[in-house]
Amino acid sequence: LGHAVAVLQDLHPVAELEQLRESITAADQALRERAASERRSKEHLAASERRYRAIANAGALVLWSHDAQGHINGATGWKELTGQDEQVGIGGAWLEHVHPEDREQLREARVQASRPPYRGDLEIRIRTADGSWRWVRVRSAPVFDDAGAITEWIGVIEDVHERRKAQARIAHMALHDALTGLANRTALREQLQAAVH
Repeated sequence: LGHAVAVLQDLHPVAELEQLRESITAADQALRERAASERRSKEHLAASERRYRAIANAGALVLWSHDAQGHINGATGWKELTGQDEQVGIGGAWLEHVHPEDREQLREARVQASRPPYRGDLEIRIRTADGSWRWVRVRSAPVFDDAGAITEWIGVIEDVHERRKAQARIAHMALHDALTGLANRTALREQLQAAVH
């Protein structure tokens, strides 16, 4: 019996070492899995960034962000849309490229977007590198921190120039004779009604 107790006492340190080895192996496996997960996350983020830039570089969109104070810190795709250097779209300089008749509407939209439901959506004209004006749709949404405070705004500027031109053509056709280009009866009736009221 004494011999059996001595053997069991000798095995106790071996069992502790085995438990320690298993713990180390489990910790090593957990670290490897975490590293692999972080690597996959980085690869996913890099792929998302490549997709983001590809969309912006297609020229149809400007993807922008600005901080809570309103300072634009990124405008990917600005050059493809406007022909101007991307630095023009950063900071506050881009506001100088908004059509003077649209600036008040933009200011009002920014105030409105600062209130719930915190969304901005309007169409304005911006000046391109050749000096012409181009219709764009500007949309925005806030990014909140865990406490619910707005940390930044993100959004898109979409080229809607061709659609606006088509709408103007349709409106003109509705009120003018196709052959002569003169105002038709519908236009005359609208003008008379406006003059009477």
